[in-house]
Amino acid sequence: LSLPVGKSMPIVFALVLCLLVPSATSAQVLSESTFLSALDRGHPAMRVLERELAEAAASKQEASLWANPSIAADRESWGTDAQQTTVSLFWTPPLLGRLGPDRAAARHRAVAANLQAEVARMELRRTAREAYATWWESTERQRILSEQAARVRVAAERVPGRADRGEESGLTARRFELARFRVEAQTVRAAAGLAEASATLRTWLQEPERSHEPVRPDLPNPPDSVSVSGHPLVLARSAIVEAAGHALSGAGRLVASPILEFGWTWEDGTSDGRDGPVAGIALELPVFDRNQGDRTRARGASRAAHAELELETHRVREAAQAAQSAYRALRDPALRTWTQSEDLDAMIEAALAAFQAGERTDTDLLDALDAVLDARLGGLELYAAALAAHRTLEVAAGLPLTEGASR
Repeated sequence: LSLPVGKSMPIVFALVLCLLVPSATSAQVLSESTFLSALDRGHPAMRVLERELAEAAASKQEASLWANPSIAADRESWGTDAQQTTVSLFWTPPLLGRLGPDRAAARHRAVAANLQAEVARMELRRTAREAYATWWESTERQRILSEQAARVRVAAERVPGRADRGEESGLTARRFELARFRVEAQTVRAAAGLAEASATLRTWLQEPERSHEPVRPDLPNPPDSVSVSGHPLVLARSAIVEAAGHALSGAGRLVASPILEFGWTWEDGTSDGRDGPVAGIALELPVFDRNQGDRTRARGASRAAHAELELETHRVREAAQAAQSAYRALRDPALRTWTQSEDLDAMIEAALAAFQAGERTDTDLLDALDAVLDARLGGLELYAAALAAHRTLEVAAGLPLTEGASR
C-alpha cells in the first residue's frame, strides 16, 4: 500500500476508511448464536445437501418395489378356419432371490447417507462460524488500529509545537510522523479486510441491505469427554458394514424367484371349441452362473467396509483427543490475555502524560505505543486461534457445542 506523505495523509486516510468501512448507522447487533440460528434446513446452503439424501432414498424405494408384471398375447391359425388366441400374464413374485437382502442393504445405505449428511452439516456449520469469527476479528482489528492511529496522531500533532519551542528535535517530530503513517496504513488494510469479511457474512445472512455489529463469540468450557462410538462418521461406517453384510447374503442366494404365467386360451373354428386357462412356471437353473462374480465382489466389499470402520474409529478417536487437547491449551490463555489487553488504556494515558511532562523520551512513548498495539493484536490473534480450535473440536465431536440451531 503506497500512501502520500505530508499534510494530505489524514484526509486520504479518512476518505479510504469511509469507502471501505460500512456505515455503523442503524447497525443491528448480531451474536453468533443468532447468526447460526438462520442456518436451518431451509437455508440454501443446507438444501444443497439434499441431493445425496434423495439418491439414498430413491435407492431404498427401488429396492423395496416388486417386479412389474408383463402381459403377452399371441394368435395362431392352422388350416382355413381353426385359430387359437392366448393371452398370458407373467410375473416374478418376491419369493426367492435377493429382494430381502437388497432391501435391507438399501435401508442401511440410506441410514449411512443421513449420517454423512449430518457430518456435512457440521462442516457447513464450521464454515459459517469461521465466517462470523473472521468478521468479528476484522472488526476488532480495525477498531484497535483506529484507536492506535488516533493516539499516535494526537502525539504527532503536539510534537511540532514543542520542536518549535526547542523542547523536541525535528527528528522526534519526523519519528512520530512516520509512526502515524505506519499505523494508518495498517488501519486501511484492516478496513479492507473488514469490508471483505462483512461481504462474506452477508452472503450467509442473505441480507445485503442491512448492516450489523458483531458480538465477541464465547469460548465455552470444553466437554469432559467426546463419544467416539456415537460420532456420525463411525455410525455411518457401521451402517455401511451392515449394508455390505446384507449384500453378501444376497449374493449367496443361487436360486432366483420363478417366473409365473397365468392366462387364457380361446380356440375358434374347431368342432368342440376348447377354451381354458393357461398356467406355467419358469425357473432359472444355476448350472453355470452361480453368482461367483457377485459373491467375490461382495466379500471384498464386506472386508473393506470392516477395515474402513476400524480406520474411521481410530481416526475419529485421535482427532477428538487432539482437538480437545488443543482447545484446552488455548482457551484459558486466550481468555486471560483478552482480559489483560482490555486494561492497557491506563498504560497509554500514563505514557502520554509522562511524555508531555518531559519525564519520558519519544523513544519511550513510541515503544509503549508499539508494545500496547502488539499486546492487543496478539490477544486478538490468540482469541481467534482458540475460536478456530473450538470449531475443530465441534467437528471432531460430531455435534454442536455452542448455541445456534444449525443442524
